Amino acid sequence: MRGQISNNMDTLRAREQRFQRYYRGVSIESKVKAENDLWLIIPVGRRTKYVDNLIKNSGVCKHQIVIVKNRLTPTFSGVVNIDQPEILNIQLWWQIGIAYVEQEGGRFVAIVNDDVDLKSDQLTKMLHELLEWKVAMVASKVSKKYGWGHAFLIDLSKGVRPDTRFRWYYGDYDLKYQAKRRGGFKMSTQEIVHLEPGNNTKNYEFLNTLTENDRRAFKYKYPIRFFLVTCFNVYIKLTSQMSEKLKRLTESILRY
Repeated sequence: MRGQISNNMDTLRAREQRFQRYYRGVSIESKVKAENDLWLIIPVGRRTKYVDNLIKNSGVCKHQIVIVKNRLTPTFSGVVNIDQPEILNIQLWWQIGIAYVEQEGGRFVAIVNDDVDLKSDQLTKMLHELLEWKVAMVASKVSKKYGWGHAFLIDLSKGVRPDTRFRWYYGDYDLKYQAKRRGGFKMSTQEIVHLEPGNNTKNYEFLNTLTENDRRAFKYKYPIRFFLVTCFNVYIKLTSQMSEKLKRLTESILRY
């Protein structure tokens, strides 16, 4: 009888362990460990008005927040401040932050723009999704009006890294395609709001020039994907001008 009770207890314990290990893909212990290994990188230029709230609401320990900033930008208290080179290259700024995280032995890194509205538990939830889905990268859910790329999270152990050939645009798409080859990419259920999407680019001619150069570099690296992305952007532009009835008809034809 005692032996049977003992066997039943062992069975229940084994089931509990399997439940914790495989329920939603990852154990509670692994989630907690990953949370302690979550870093945040925020590239900052002249726009600083949102950064203090970003730091406060991130849910990431201050000593694991890396600000890659313009040398003329004020230093932010309690976090890691790194002066960026005097060159306009967002992917290079991301890479500088990632290099510091790797030097400190970090594995999970969130990268956000300096103009997002971040809630306290969003990055943690995105990290849990990354673990549960067993992918290399997750990105913030976005509204239909604007694109993504302003907030995402990477598992550095998968080998996904910024390509510094893309200085202003297309770097996020490059990371996405790298992630798809190295474990997977998914959109998060969390929507981190982008407060000033595209404002810097449309106001400056030299940023438009950088964007065009990046477009050519992307076309060279991903000729087939470039064609598909171009078709998708045309589709989005056309559907934004359609009536709801015509839009539903077009979507049904595409699904068919």
